Amino acid sequence: MSAARPTADQRGMTLVELMVAVVILGIVVAAAFSVAFSIMNSYREHRRAVNVERSARGAMAVLTEAVRNASPGVPNGQIIDLVGCEDTWHGIQVENSSTGPDALDIVYATGDVMTSLTTTFDQASTELRVLDGSLFVPGNQVLVTDFTKGHLLTVLTVAQAGPEWIIGLSGTPASLCAGVVGFTYDARATVLRAQKARFSISDVGGVPALYMDPDGPSPGGPLEPEAVAEGVEDLQIAIGVDRDGDGRIGDDVAAGGDDDDWVYNHASDINLPLLALTPYRAIRLTVIARSLDDTTQVATSLRAAAEDHAAAVAPDAFRRRNLSTTVEIRNLEGSP
Repeated sequence: MSAARPTADQRGMTLVELMVAVVILGIVVAAAFSVAFSIMNSYREHRRAVNVERSARGAMAVLTEAVRNASPGVPNGQIIDLVGCEDTWHGIQVENSSTGPDALDIVYATGDVMTSLTTTFDQASTELRVLDGSLFVPGNQVLVTDFTKGHLLTVLTVAQAGPEWIIGLSGTPASLCAGVVGFTYDARATVLRAQKARFSISDVGGVPALYMDPDGPSPGGPLEPEAVAEGVEDLQIAIGVDRDGDGRIGDDVAAGGDDDDWVYNHASDINLPLLALTPYRAIRLTVIARSLDDTTQVATSLRAAAEDHAAAVAPDAFRRRNLSTTVEIRNLEGSP
C-alpha cells in the first residue's frame, strides 16, 4: 500500500524560497547591526563630549573660586610666604607664555574659617593665640593679616587653652625662612584659613591635566602636585587693569596693540604693571579641554587660539571644549 501524497498546504519550502528567506534575514540582521553600531557610536561620542565638558567646567569652577578669594584681607596683595619660603607673593600672579599654557600662582581663602589674635604675634613667636581655633587642623595653611600686610604659615598643632586656642608653628617666622624682615601683628589682627597654590598644565603619559601644587612652584615645598581635571590642555590668563582710570576694563586695541586694559591678551603685551602701582581688577580665564582618546580616524579638530597663545598648526581627532570667563578679584584694591 503506497503512502498518501502530501497536499499543497503540507509541502515544505523550496530551495528558492529558502534562499530568498536567508537573504531577507541577512538584510534584517545587517540593518539591526548597523543601527546598533550607530547607537553605540553615538553613545560613545556623547560620553566623550560629556567628559570633556565636565573636565572644562570642573577646572573652571576651581580656578574661578580661587580667583574670587585671592589675597584675602590683604588689599595691596603683599603676602610674605613662610610656607615655601619663596619671594613675596602678590596674592595673585601670572606666569605668562605665548607658546604654551600659562600658570597661576595664588593665595586664596578656603572654607570661610576666620578668627583673630588674642595676643601680639611677631617674627620671634612660635605660636598664634586666637579666639577660636576649633576649625583649624594640623597641616592647614593660615594667613595672618592686619589689612596692610600678610604672612602665610603652616599649622603644626592645634590645642585649646582655656578661653583661647593655641596654633603651634614649626618654628619662629625668623627661623622658618631666611631673611625675614621684622614685623608685628597686634591683638585682634585677623587669622584665616588660606591656601597657597600653583595651577598649571602638565602632560603625564600623554594625558594633559590641570594640576594644583599646594606649596607653590618648583622648588617649593615637599608636597606633590595634585590633578584637578584630566584632559585640560591649555590655560590662558589675561589680567585686567584700569590703566586709564575710566572705571572700566576696556578691550580697545589700536595699531600697536598694547594700549588696552588687558595684559597678556596679545603677543605685544610684555610688561605687566606692578600690582602695587596698578592694582589688578579682574582675571580673564580661558580653559581648553579635550577628550582623552581620539574620537575618529579623521584629523579635523584644531586647538583654537586663546589670548596670546596662537592656535595649533596641525589638526587632530580629539573632541574639544573651550570655556572663558572674567572674574573680579574682589579682595584687591583694583576691584570697585
